[in-house]
Amino acid sequence: MHRIRFLRLMSVLSLPGAVFAAAPGRTRVVATTTDAASIVRAVGGDLVTVESLVEGIQDPHTLAPTPSLMLKARRAEVLFKIGLDLELWLEPLLEGARNPGILPGRPGHIDLSRGIRPLDLPVRLDRADGDVHPYGNPHIWLDPLNVRRMTRTVEEALSRIRPDESETFAGNREGFVRRLDEALFGRTLVEAAGGDRLADLLDSLAWERFLEQTVADGRGFGNLLGGWLGRMRPARGTAVVEYHGTFAYFAHRFGLPVAGQIEPKPGIPPTARHVHDLTGIMREGDVRIILSTVYYETEVPRRLAERTGARVLVLPTSVGGTEETTDYLTLMETMTHALSGAVMPEAPHE
Repeated sequence: MHRIRFLRLMSVLSLPGAVFAAAPGRTRVVATTTDAASIVRAVGGDLVTVESLVEGIQDPHTLAPTPSLMLKARRAEVLFKIGLDLELWLEPLLEGARNPGILPGRPGHIDLSRGIRPLDLPVRLDRADGDVHPYGNPHIWLDPLNVRRMTRTVEEALSRIRPDESETFAGNREGFVRRLDEALFGRTLVEAAGGDRLADLLDSLAWERFLEQTVADGRGFGNLLGGWLGRMRPARGTAVVEYHGTFAYFAHRFGLPVAGQIEPKPGIPPTARHVHDLTGIMREGDVRIILSTVYYETEVPRRLAERTGARVLVLPTSVGGTEETTDYLTLMETMTHALSGAVMPEAPHE
């Protein structure tokens, strides 16, 4: 019976690609996650049809390569992945999909982590340390500056596939980056200083000095800062505990020191001893926020909160994690709104 089902699956996957063709004039894309899919849609616009493999409420580390997911990969002309070994399940899925055009090393296989500076690079590789990512923390999309860079990778990839539409892709990217910059810095500051300049400064040691010393029309740029950064500015320096390393890039960008993780090692369930030690760390450091996401268990965070007086924030960390997170911009809006409201109930909004 299993062999019959396998043969039926292989016969379906062997059908001509035209059977699964995208709408006329559109390039069919498969993205590993909803976040990658959202970024590709922003740049590709009406010229692409995008499907994602992982849903926004699923853990992107773990995915079973099912026949339906293999079909999505089989009919794609190009695949976009987050990279940094986030998708360890991707290799067997692509083997089953039998689509040589999107295999690693081929033009249709695009790694969005290219050019991104990873956090949490391990000092050693040992299975005793849990599910360590050898190339660094893969949750790169939770830093808006990384997404800025990722859109460039998408634009270049789509332009290679459809060179006649390169101007359209460039225009789509420019429009999205403008919206991203205004959401991150606030429209007033973007108009005064320019998004590219702000992005370069934010990623440098000169950012705080720039805000303190730069003046336009008699107003300091620190007073012009709005958007997500302005909203989160009162929360800078607020220590948090997270369930997994999911929030590393978000915490880095918005200045939230991570005091510890509920997992003693990546992918390893918390032990009673670890929870006891973490309770002491939280009490001593007056840590009041526990960050988790929609696909982790809630019992241990709840017990930690009861012992320490902290508040548990279960946040979406991918597009589609909640009903309102329909794209990347609404995802970051939801995350910053919830966290700033928990840390500083009267934090400014723009």
